[in-house]
Amino acid sequence: MTTFSSTDAAFSGFRFIGRRPRTILIWAGVYLVYELVFGVILVSLHGDKLAAMLETNRTDPVAALGMLPGLGPLFLIALALTFTLWSAMSEAVYRGLLERDGEPGYLRLGRDELRMGALILSWAALFLGYTFLLVFVAALAGAPAAALPVWLRPIYLLLVLAATVVGFVYPVVRLSLSFPMTVAANHIRIFESWHLTRGRFWPLLGAYLLSWVLIMVVQLVAMIVIVALAALVILSTGGSFSNLSGVFSPDYSSLGAYFSPARLISMLCDAPVSAALLAIAAGPSAEAFRVFSGGAPTPPLHFLHPLVGPTPRAAKASPPEPAILDPTQPPASDAAS
Repeated sequence: MTTFSSTDAAFSGFRFIGRRPRTILIWAGVYLVYELVFGVILVSLHGDKLAAMLETNRTDPVAALGMLPGLGPLFLIALALTFTLWSAMSEAVYRGLLERDGEPGYLRLGRDELRMGALILSWAALFLGYTFLLVFVAALAGAPAAALPVWLRPIYLLLVLAATVVGFVYPVVRLSLSFPMTVAANHIRIFESWHLTRGRFWPLLGAYLLSWVLIMVVQLVAMIVIVALAALVILSTGGSFSNLSGVFSPDYSSLGAYFSPARLISMLCDAPVSAALLAIAAGPSAEAFRVFSGGAPTPPLHFLHPLVGPTPRAAKASPPEPAILDPTQPPASDAAS
């Protein structure tokens, strides 16, 4: 029986990046095209209104909210583009991590992506409904705190908060294998994950927490690199540090203002980082499904050996030793006759 390792699962995304660098570059290209198209659509359709709303939000947030209905069609287009991208990329990353057909890129637009989109919508509906129910129950459970002694209230509310967190995290972890299960079965699988993760909550939670820490580290390093590169380009072209605002808050007033040097550098650097983070985030659930369903874990890369251990190698069968003939004995054919 194959043993599941939380550390191996957390680093499985990095192992995929090492095995499939061309796939990561293809995904980065898709992200870059999306960013460019998205920016052109935003600025061309309602860039002036969006810029006015953001400017108004700095001084009068209430008035800025009143401007949102005029941007409704723009938000719908943006939502449709983003949902399409996430459906295709989510299907592609699990298809790649599970080593199904489609390399390089594992990208398609078809029935599988529609199924993944339906799964994402199902998860969103379950998430919103369950969160609302959990908050409602937590509010009811916390109401008696007002009748308790002052010294006991914080303890009681802390227990209610802890129970609420457990009530939220536990089912999310138990159902987290629904994405790789759906890709592997070519059918939507949500609650079937509950059976596969029985008795494996803590190892899965450990893998997800370690993966989350790794994602935070990668994002922090990427942000430092992006800001440093943007500052270097801007200062070398006669700009000032104030122009770095384009990295985090682009100017929607015109296409030229939106695609500033700082923004273009941010897009070029952010695309491969986003592609890599997608593999890192999806890696633990794909690896857990592979192991829990009876498959072999993916072998670690050489540079990760100090972290995840050496690659197990199957023992090679020794070739049979040649028979040594005794010259005093007759051949087998003669003995049989």
